[in-house]
Amino acid sequence: MIQSGQLRQKVTLVNFAASTIDSWGGQVEGAKTTTTAWCNVKPEVGKEIDDA
Repeated sequence: MIQSGQLRQKVTLVNFAASTIDSWGGQVEGAKTTTTAWCNVKPEVGKEIDDA
């Protein structure tokens, strides 16, 4: 039988992992948006990146 304290720790760990993944996902989305905007400003450089 799992002690309630251990169960609480596991739930906290899962919540922490979920929030970490969410924030990481947000950073990836932000990077994509920044890259897209930058490529729109500098299309010739964006083409070189695509070809690489």
